Parts: sequence; structure tokens; C-alpha cells
Amino acid sequence: MSVECHDANGVLLATLDCTLATSAPIDEHATLRGAASTTERIEINWDSVHVDEPFALHQWTPDANYNAEYASRLDDETTLFKQGVLHPHAILSQANQALVRHFIMPAWIHTGSEIRFRDLLRVGDVVEVRAVPIEKWEKKGHQFIKLYIANDSDRRSRFKRHRSRQIRS
Repeated sequence: MSVECHDANGVLLATLDCTLATSAPIDEHATLRGAASTTERIEINWDSVHVDEPFALHQWTPDANYNAEYASRLDDETTLFKQGVLHPHAILSQANQALVRHFIMPAWIHTGSEIRFRDLLRVGDVVEVRAVPIEKWEKKGHQFIKLYIANDSDRRSRFKRHRSRQIRS
């Protein structure tokens, strides 16, 4: 199934492709574990991003207010998210938070995400968020990084790949 999002003028803003498929094997990056505590944040630069070096672990316990906030940012009134199922936008926010917990970030742009859910996350779950840079590259004078993020709760794993572009001053 494919869903398109257009603005008021009919301009295509995004396309969402959804497929039901057999679960892909869990990526090897899902088992990488960073330090138990956060190290001092430094300003991000090309040399400070180390591929396959996990960030510090982070525990997150989303509450109903957090979930409602992220659903409201998308004007999503779906009953499911009012009944305790964690909104995908709330889950995706943890990818951005993984970067800012680890680095001091100048201006940057989130350029894409791939998300696979293996089970539901719910309000009140204690979620272990693990993040590891899995790729970095330069293209047309811009620097990109790709993060692998695993959100685990009670041995249920969900992951996302998060791509960002750093804006240079």
C-alpha cells in the first residue's frame, strides 16, 4: 500500500510505502551495546562520528502525555493511540534524541527513516534505546550519517534506520 501526503496546493510532500512481509532477520547492529552512562557531549564533526561505535544506552519510559503530544503534532486523532499504543511519531523522536544526547548539534536535517516494527510499544513500557552510526558519507559538499536505532522492551525489538544531513555554517 502506498499513501501520499500533499500540501494545500497539491504539492507532494511525502510518500509512505507499507508492506506486510515476513519479518526480516534482526540486524547485527541490534545487539551492539554502548556504555551504560553518557559521556560528555561534544559538537558533532566528521571525525567525531565513529561507524559501528555505539552511543551510550538510554532508557525511556513514554507516558500518556508524551504520546498525546506526538500524535497531536500530526493532528492524529486515531483511537488506538489514545488507548496506550505508542504513536510512531513518538518512537521516531527517539532517533533525533539519540543524536542530541550524544552530540551538540548545529543546524541539521532529518532526510529519511526506515522503520520496522516487530511488536507494539505501549505507554509505560521501559524501553532501552540503543543507537550506533552504521554509515557516513559525503555527497555534493554535504555530510550524511545513518544511525541504526533499536528500541527494546521486554525482549521485543523494533528498529529504525535514521538518516541525517549536517548543515555547515
